[in-house]
Amino acid sequence: MVVNAGIRKVLERLPPHRAEVSEDEALAELARLEGRRGAVLDFETASFNEPRVVEVGLVGMNGDVLMEELVDPRIPITERVTGIHGLTDADVAGADAWPAVQARLGRVLRECGVELVVAFNASFEAMCLAYNAEAYGIVGLEVELACMQRVALGLLGPDEGGWLSLRRACEQVGVVEVPTHRAVADCVATIELQRVLCGRKP
Repeated sequence: MVVNAGIRKVLERLPPHRAEVSEDEALAELARLEGRRGAVLDFETASFNEPRVVEVGLVGMNGDVLMEELVDPRIPITERVTGIHGLTDADVAGADAWPAVQARLGRVLRECGVELVVAFNASFEAMCLAYNAEAYGIVGLEVELACMQRVALGLLGPDEGGWLSLRRACEQVGVVEVPTHRAVADCVATIELQRVLCGRKP
């Protein structure tokens, strides 16, 4: 995949993403959630090369949907990505662009008292937050993120390809809420995965 200059600049500011995670590191990531009000965040995007957000999902740990919103990325959604999440240009036509959606996301997080934002692949959500803010020339939303993929990699191990997707992690532990590459559904699957993994703590 060709990484454009904007993505590269954002990635250089983020911590490196590693597939090798120890059990101790996984348990430490889980421990960050203890006693804190959390919510799960998921983004769907318009392109692999230009990750403009097209859908936001935010779900509380009790399963309440706190935010579910389409976003106009102001660029065409590629056919390849539509084949993954099913969203088209027509679906997002008339939706707000990222600056207004980011403002609402920040307000929801504050009003709901969310202290820690969980994502399956937190490095992806962090990259999307930074990239979209930079694309529109606005101050980005600062959130503390916890990564459930790191927990799954440390407790379950990577798959045969050396990686671990949300779908594969859910299949390994018998989660019935199958992720669909739609934002809220993937949030719900991540919550269920987290509950199972918490039950596997020594």
